[in-house]
Amino acid sequence: MRGAIYHVMNRGDRREAIFLDEDDRRRFIGTLAERLRLGTRAYAVRLLWQAGR
Repeated sequence: MRGAIYHVMNRGDRREAIFLDEDDRRRFIGTLAERLRLGTRAYAVRLLWQAGR
């Protein structure tokens, strides 16, 4: 919806990883970057990960 503000969150079930590997994480970031270049606005972006996973 034009002009609407959404809160979007990705989270794995039971603390499972949401990315398969580093390439998968980079693909996600690349897709997000492309959407931003096309005009989608993000007020904040934060990627968190657990050490040792």
